[in-house]
Amino acid sequence: MTSKKLNPKPGRPKVINRTHVINVAMNSYWIKGIHNMSLNEICRRANVSKPTLYREFGSEDGLMTEALELYFKEFISPFFKLFSSHQTFHEVLQKLILSLIYNQEKNSVSMGCLFTMMRNSHNLLGDKTKNKLDLLHKLLLKSYEQWIDNAKNKGNFTNQIPSPVAAAYIDAQISNINAQKARGENNQSIRDAAFLAFSVLVKKPFQIN
Repeated sequence: MTSKKLNPKPGRPKVINRTHVINVAMNSYWIKGIHNMSLNEICRRANVSKPTLYREFGSEDGLMTEALELYFKEFISPFFKLFSSHQTFHEVLQKLILSLIYNQEKNSVSMGCLFTMMRNSHNLLGDKTKNKLDLLHKLLLKSYEQWIDNAKNKGNFTNQIPSPVAAAYIDAQISNINAQKARGENNQSIRDAAFLAFSVLVKKPFQIN
């Protein structure tokens, strides 16, 4: 007598694809907004059950923290290489501005910056995400300071303002660019306003046309 092989019941996989789930969460939070995306919807998009997700990440706070880390690694960390390049402060700043304005569009949708979105909603986040956000923000400010210090040493930073103050100013202006992008404002207007705002930091004015 031969045994009959039973076909497994269809359903969601028991082994979770962690990288896939984090990517789905990151893009969902980014496109829809962190407070407009339910955990149930993320589970549906990632094809995982809520109990499975909780077993893997502990909570939505844990998942959001992982999504934040991935976003920072993929979309913010690459700028660190630009900051340490041999180009002048003016050249790097102009590339940074243009990249923020014109390279943020995905599938023809202007989404702004997930990092900025989370910072603007800091008090509404879970403790784990808050702590990670604060840590990454300090790292970002430190990278600005090092960039400014290097520019001062090369003699191409125009204002002798303290590096932490200049770093905070750059951070605020970049956050403003990201907020304008998220609102869908005109790229040309954002660029012109950014060039004007950053002109206080450079010796040679930006060309606005």
